[in-house]
Amino acid sequence: MKRIAIVTNQMVMGGIEKSLITLLNKLVINDCKVTLYVCKQGGELYEQIPSAVEIRDLFCENHTGREIIKTRIKKGKIVGSFCAFIKMIINRIDKNTFRIWKRSLEYVAMDEEKYDIAIAYGSPVSLSTTCVANMKNVEKKYVWIHNEVDKIGFNENLLHHYYDNFDKIFCVSKKCRAIFLNVLPEYEQRTEVFYNFIDADAILAQAEEKEDFADEFDGIRLLTVARVCNQKGQDIIPDVLKDLDEYSGKIKWYCIGDGEKSIQEIKQRAAEIGVADEIIFLGNKNNPYPFFKQCDIYIQPSRHEGFGITISEAKIFSKPIILTNFAGSDEQIQDKKDGLIVPFDSKAIARAVRILVENIELRQKYGMAAYKSGISCSSDIRMIIGDYE
Repeated sequence: MKRIAIVTNQMVMGGIEKSLITLLNKLVINDCKVTLYVCKQGGELYEQIPSAVEIRDLFCENHTGREIIKTRIKKGKIVGSFCAFIKMIINRIDKNTFRIWKRSLEYVAMDEEKYDIAIAYGSPVSLSTTCVANMKNVEKKYVWIHNEVDKIGFNENLLHHYYDNFDKIFCVSKKCRAIFLNVLPEYEQRTEVFYNFIDADAILAQAEEKEDFADEFDGIRLLTVARVCNQKGQDIIPDVLKDLDEYSGKIKWYCIGDGEKSIQEIKQRAAEIGVADEIIFLGNKNNPYPFFKQCDIYIQPSRHEGFGITISEAKIFSKPIILTNFAGSDEQIQDKKDGLIVPFDSKAIARAVRILVENIELRQKYGMAAYKSGISCSSDIRMIIGDYE
C-alpha cells in the first residue's frame, strides 16, 4: 500500500480543489493510504473529501500569530511565545512571501512519518510547496503547476530553492508546461503534463438536483463559473454586454463564484454603462451543475489559466463554448469545431456571442461536437503511483 501525503491550502470551491477531490478518490480506489494536510480546515468542498482520507490541520487550528502566541502562553512556553511575537512583527514588515512561508514552517505540525510520495497541490509557489520541499522521510516529492507561471510574478533564483527538491513537476496542460520550461528550462526532464481529472458520472448525477436559475427569463442564458477576480476576467462582461445592446432583454449573463469586492466593482461598471439588468451574480454554489445543464452558452473570459476545469464540465452537458485564448484553451476545444476561441477583448467576445445567439443550429453543432470529444485531455493515475508498482 502506497503512503501518500498531499498538502493544499483550503477546500474552497474552485477548479484546483475540485480536481483534488477527484484525485483523492482515484488514489483511494487504487489502494493508497492518503493523508491530506490543509493549511486551514473548512471550505465548500471539505465535506466531499473521501472518508478514507486522513485529514490533518497543518497549524493545529492556530492560523494566526495571535492564536499561536496564546497557545504557547497556555502551555507555559513564555520564551516561545515571545519568539512567536517577534516573528509575527517581522512577517508584517517583510514583503518577501518566500521568507514568510519559511518562518511559518516552525509552526507547522508536519509529522515525521514515512511517505512514499508527498505532493504539493497548489499554486507554483505557496506554503504547500514550501512544506513539501522541506519534508523529510519521503521517497518522492511532486508539485502541481496549475497556472501560467509567467503571469504570476516570482523571483527566478529563489524558485530553485523549491524545485530542486522535487522529483516531478506536473503541469496541467501542454502550454502550461511550455511556459514553465521557458522560464526554468533546466527542469525539462522532471516536468510532465498531467491533465486534471474529471468525474463525469458524478457531475451528471449532481445536475439532477433541483436548484436552478429560479427566474422566468426565457431568452439566451450565458454562464461563467469561476471565482470573481482579475484572472478570471469577469470585469470585461459589462463592456461585452454593452457591445450587444441589440440583444437587450434577450440575453443574460449569469456568474457563479465568490469575490465580493470584484463583484461590487463590476456591478458599478454595469450600472454606469446601462447593462446592470443583464448581468446576474448568483454567488458561490456547492453544486453548479444544474446551471451548466440549463444554460445555453458557456463562456470562460479568463486572462490566464493553467487548465480550465469548468470547460471540461461544460462539454459534459453538450454546451457550445466561448474561450479567450489563454494557455491550454486549444487543448480543450477546437476553434470553430466545438466552440470559439477569441482574444481577451470585449468586442471579440461580443462577436462570438453574436454568432452563437443568431445561429441555434451552430450552437447545437458545437455543443454536440463538444460532447462527442468528451474529456479529450486525460491522464493515468499510474503517472503518480506507477514508480512503485
